Amino acid sequence: MEVLPGQYDFDGDGAAETVEVLTVTAPDGTNAWYELWVLDDGDVLWSRQAGLSHVGWTSLFACRVEGQDCLLDYSPWVSMGSGCYQYRMFTLDGAGEEQLLRSDSVSFSLPAGEWGLEDLGPDVADFLTEVHGVLEDSDLLLTTEGGVFRSGGSGADFRDDLE
Repeated sequence: MEVLPGQYDFDGDGAAETVEVLTVTAPDGTNAWYELWVLDDGDVLWSRQAGLSHVGWTSLFACRVEGQDCLLDYSPWVSMGSGCYQYRMFTLDGAGEEQLLRSDSVSFSLPAGEWGLEDLGPDVADFLTEVHGVLEDSDLLLTTEGGVFRSGGSGADFRDDLE
């Protein structure tokens, strides 16, 4: 268990919640998966699992939008010439239920050979501009993108989603 730095009031009650990352280890000693926990007075208010295998890749950020702390669940996915990027931005109510502020997704095909962002169309550019604007001032809580666990640091460092 690792307590993450940062003070966030995701449920808007005026008191900061504690954010922790739990590493779940398999019997052979390898890391099986991770869980992000948002705790309120020691009780789990909200949690999300993230795995190292492709199907479990997850990226979670803390950000501030219109004066309120919120969570950003961002999933950029590319495979075999196509991609689908999606996000959900939400706060929590007192019972830990997600209160959706906004969400969006974009699907696209990757051109054969070498390409740049300009080859993907305006919908992809608009989506990335919006998400990257939020990531600019966010904190990375947990990611398993690419099968690699990372926690902490600036969300702005995560904006290499087309690499």
